[in-house]
Order: sequence, then C-alpha cells, then structure tokens
Amino acid sequence: MIHLLAKSPMIHLIRHGRIPDYQTDQPLSPEGRQETLLAGRKLAEHIQTGETINFFSSPTRRTRQTAELLREGLNQALTERNIEATGGPVVVDDRLRNCQFILGGLAYDPIRPLFDVARWRLQETASAEYRACVAFQTEFWGSPDPMAYWLTHPTQAAEAPEAVAERTRAFLAERLAEGVGANSPQRDICVAHSANLRSFLRLVFGCDPGEPEFCGMLTVSAGQVYYRGQAAGFPLNGKLQ
Repeated sequence: MIHLLAKSPMIHLIRHGRIPDYQTDQPLSPEGRQETLLAGRKLAEHIQTGETINFFSSPTRRTRQTAELLREGLNQALTERNIEATGGPVVVDDRLRNCQFILGGLAYDPIRPLFDVARWRLQETASAEYRACVAFQTEFWGSPDPMAYWLTHPTQAAEAPEAVAERTRAFLAERLAEGVGANSPQRDICVAHSANLRSFLRLVFGCDPGEPEFCGMLTVSAGQVYYRGQAAGFPLNGKLQ
C-alpha cells in the first residue's frame, strides 16, 4: 500500500466483490461479503488521523454493495484503533460503469441473458447489427477470459475499451484535482469493474495486466499509478506524462 505524501490525494480503484455469476446484477455472495469486509478493515490499516475518506461506486448493485461493505469494515477498524477520519456516504458516478454491450441501439451492463435476447432478436430480424451482437457474445461468454476478448476484439456490439479507459481516467483525474486543493488529506475509495481496471491499466502500462481478483485494486497518488508492485505515470488526456 502506498502511503499519503503530505497532502497528496490518494485514490483506490477497486473491483467489486465476489458474486455467484453474471445471470443478473447479483448481490455479493456470502463469501464475497466476508472478503469485502476484510478488505475494508485492511484499508483502515493505512488511514491516518485527519484524513477525509470519500466513497464512490458504479451504478450496479454489486459495486454499490461492495462500497458499502468496504465502508463498514473500514469504519469498524478505525473505531477499534481510535483513528479519527471524516467519511461520507457512497456516491454513485456513472463514469465508473462497466463496459456496455450495445443491443438495438441501447447500452446494457453485460449479463448472460443478453445473449439470449440477441439470438432471439437475430431470429426476428436478420440484420448485420444482430449478427454482430450474437457473434461477439458467443465468443465473449465462451472465452476463458471474457474481458481479454473484449479488450482485443473491437466491435459495434460493445463499448470500445478506449472509451471505458478514458471515462475512468477522466473520473480519476477530476478526483485528483479536487483533492489537491482540499484542506485535509483526501482518500477516495472507488468501486468499479474489471473492465475499468483492465482498460485503464492497459492505457497506463501499455499491456493488459490480466484479470484482477475480486476486491483487487490499483492506487493513484502523486502523479503515479501503482498496481501489483509496478508504477507508472498517470495518463493525461489519454497519454502518459
């Protein structure tokens, strides 16, 4: 874990906790709940007295629940350690949303039932759009690493990885700028999806780091991005410093 440098703001971008499957926007599994509470307690080990801690999440149920449980575990541990920090409620920000699947001109969070809808739409209307949707989702859901397939196969049936990386980057840049002018050290805990972390990290490091674990995180502070023991400059306008 990287510690705050003076008043340098710090951001943790975290993948949501463990879920049973992607049949719907599932709540966390019992195991996932416990893992997430423990992750919150672990974060508390690095909190300093006087910090302001902000919580953000994407709009999905699994990310919002993860953020709430991280907050709960962190607050429990801070109370036990008599550390005073200021925290607020979880704020939902749409820029942290998952990569979107495009079906019939509308954007959806990737869940398996969309595959059935795409196949049904193709039977009803044999258009190039629906053929592309079915072809993409066949390979996506059949892949041992669906996110790697999405990252390497541009398609009209899904939001481009570059677009996801950019809106994630823009959110982080905005939070960094706001934290610089704050009166107290700022720490943001932001819960999103594998797609956000992997597309952003590919932008930062120039290659796909692979699937982050549930509750896996990257850290941004003092103009650097830290992940799994590596560090690189924070990208400005889609480019590295």
